Amino acid sequence: MEIEEKAMDLLRNHALCDHCLGRMFARYGRGLKNEERGKSIKAVLTMEAHNRIGEGGKEDLQYIWKNGAYQPAANVIVFEGEKAEGSPLACEICGGVLDHMDEAVKAALNELSDLQWRTFLVATVGAEEIMVKEEKLAVDNGLQGYESIKWEINREVGKILSQLTGKEVDLKNPDVLVQVHPLSMTVSLQVSPIYVYGRYLKLERGIPQSKWVCSYCNGKGCPRCNYTGKKYPTSVEEEIASALVPLARASGDKFHAAGREDVDARMLGSGRPFVMELESPKIREIDLSNAAEMIKQHSNGKVEVRELRLVGKDFVNKVKSEEKNKKVYEGEIESSETLTDEDVQVLNSSFNGLEITQRTPQRVSRRRADLVRKKFIYELKVEKISENELKFYVQAEGGTYIKELISGDEGRTLPSLSSKIGKPLKCKQLDVMEVEVPFESKGI
Repeated sequence: MEIEEKAMDLLRNHALCDHCLGRMFARYGRGLKNEERGKSIKAVLTMEAHNRIGEGGKEDLQYIWKNGAYQPAANVIVFEGEKAEGSPLACEICGGVLDHMDEAVKAALNELSDLQWRTFLVATVGAEEIMVKEEKLAVDNGLQGYESIKWEINREVGKILSQLTGKEVDLKNPDVLVQVHPLSMTVSLQVSPIYVYGRYLKLERGIPQSKWVCSYCNGKGCPRCNYTGKKYPTSVEEEIASALVPLARASGDKFHAAGREDVDARMLGSGRPFVMELESPKIREIDLSNAAEMIKQHSNGKVEVRELRLVGKDFVNKVKSEEKNKKVYEGEIESSETLTDEDVQVLNSSFNGLEITQRTPQRVSRRRADLVRKKFIYELKVEKISENELKFYVQAEGGTYIKELISGDEGRTLPSLSSKIGKPLKCKQLDVMEVEVPFESKGI
């Protein structure tokens, strides 16, 4: 069956706008919009029906007018001395919404006007109802060259937005995803995050890495947390976010770091690598020149950052993958029993190049899986500073529980410093001095 015959058969049985009729034959003809294709088909059908006016042409003209909402067909009917019957019907596939795509474009431009962006992508969402109808129509009529409404909206809205703004479409990683809702021809935006890489130093104890919600009220606020909803007044993440979130005019943040130190441990040395993911930013090209000083001042010198720079999303995985790399710790150990020079000698000779076994410590067992892990100790040194105290230096694989390496955690860590000398030891003070990040040395 020829295109004209199939198209006429469709209009005899279905009300179809120019877009939806054209989309049924999207495979045929290049450089045409579906709306243009549909109008062209209706024009040809009108001429053919006029040509056979006495052989069923009048009836087909009525179909083209009423089901196709094609005014020239009504004009021919009147020219031939007949009356165009009734009023055109709304398209049974899209309900006529595709005639209002310009409204979606206007809505998108309005939403985008408050954003800094360079690339975009259009996506149609909530079109399932229309897609079911068009697929059934195509299948029932043996039409294999039809195009989905999603592709038409994505393409046409995208082309207009690109022409009006001069911005480019990015299929893989757009700054903003323009979501068109076809049933209402409204839009919503999904703005891609931006990512800031750096290193942080935590110069005071008693600060968690991330916001710690009060476990008694689950963040709602109660007497135990002084109605803050938090266990601790602030965190490293909150202090860094205090500068970066406003700079980007972001809706919020996610914090990614190469491991974490305990709340009561400091992070010193060159700092711990992190990536702050800034969600739905209105400004993408943020000026980081004063951010470090802003963070230092806001935290009253408790948190500092270095080497801030904008990076790609891939840096989240880069930083996360460094969690198990070598880390350096220093601190102090105390004992309830007197420590001898022999104890010091045993400890200094027992842990260099040693693999230990650690079961998840009791102190974190409520929030972490109960697993047994093997960790490598590269180097350990201790120095006696009093009869009951030692200074220590440890190079260990990331993820090693240093406090339990010292105490043994009732046998959950083996061997431990306590088990080696047979005396109860505990970590009095702990500082993280270095976090190894091999990808930095590669210039990434």
